[in-house]
Amino acid sequence: MVKFFLSTVIIAATFTVNAQRIDSVSAKEYEKAAGYLAYNTESLIYRNSVRPFWLAGDKFWYSVITEKGMEFILVDPGKKTRTAAFDQQQLAIALSKASGRAYEPYKLPFPYFRFSPDDKFITFSIGTERWKYDLKANKVAIDTAPALPDPTVLVPPGRRGESGNAVLSPDGKLSAFIKDYNLWVREVATKDTAYNGWCKRFRLCY
Repeated sequence: MVKFFLSTVIIAATFTVNAQRIDSVSAKEYEKAAGYLAYNTESLIYRNSVRPFWLAGDKFWYSVITEKGMEFILVDPGKKTRTAAFDQQQLAIALSKASGRAYEPYKLPFPYFRFSPDDKFITFSIGTERWKYDLKANKVAIDTAPALPDPTVLVPPGRRGESGNAVLSPDGKLSAFIKDYNLWVREVATKDTAYNGWCKRFRLCY
């Protein structure tokens, strides 16, 4: 009985000490542990994910972290090709010259861009400035054309039932999002949203 009692006391004391140790985690230890969370380690992993941005003709582009840095890739499934979306080296040179700031080809200051309808230019934003890059002439200039909706911009996350995962169509006219576990479509110009009958209304039926 005495041995049983002593064993119980020792075990209880061990749990108490361990609980005290857990409760006494320092801010430094907490910050160190947080450093291993996904949002802090994702940039250390190469080619870990692909998010396509669709273009006309079923083509799409995506950006990916590689050993070099950020690369922009253009894919044409019809032709079974995968190439650079644009010449990042030439763009970095042209942008550095036009802006007066030094930029590196695989550390470009924008995560997204848009192809022009004729595929001769790409446009992108740096802060509040919008720029246009001539893919053939390798020249960069301030873009003075009216801004179009960015098809890569996501609506900030919200509560369930809100359009917290909306994505625009390639032409920027429609926005699709999930609400109450259903797919909804919204006209960007009118902000008119439809679920029941949206397939026929927006002529998206197969």
